[in-house]
Amino acid sequence: MEKQPSLATDLKGSIYFFSNKSILNQFSWILVEGGVLKKGGRMELTRKEMREAELALTKILNNPMDVKLSYRMIKIANQFSTEINSIEKKRLALIDSYGEEEFIGEGDKKKSTGRRRVTPKNTEVFAKEYEEILNEKIEINIAKIPMEVLSTIKLSPVELLSIEKFVEEPLSS
Repeated sequence: MEKQPSLATDLKGSIYFFSNKSILNQFSWILVEGGVLKKGGRMELTRKEMREAELALTKILNNPMDVKLSYRMIKIANQFSTEINSIEKKRLALIDSYGEEEFIGEGDKKKSTGRRRVTPKNTEVFAKEYEEILNEKIEINIAKIPMEVLSTIKLSPVELLSIEKFVEEPLSS
């Protein structure tokens, strides 16, 4: 059976054909000025930086934009989602380790809420271990958010600061 070529498009609608889909999956290409292709970069950051950027990214994702930009933002969001889920799993594991099951009611009417809470005696050690998780450095391969996506979205300076590392600087004229 002959393999069909895979195709990819960039933000300006140019089409690229790849004879091997696995080659295509290894690259996240973005088009820059003059039609020059530039590979999406590997970025080193802490899990805390990703966690802080989560709300601003969600705000951006909830705004209408061109389909091509929406698709690119989905790719960025998927990268974030993987790491955010990893952080959340580790946080929940810490809660399991340092927490107790939460109950409501008294005596015979006491029922589990199905949740766990970190006990006051374990709060300090939980916070310390969670901070260590957040300070771990990670590397992601991500194409930065185009400045044109942000031009129609209202972000506070704090929100913009939280995503500054993920924003593609505008090309100089």
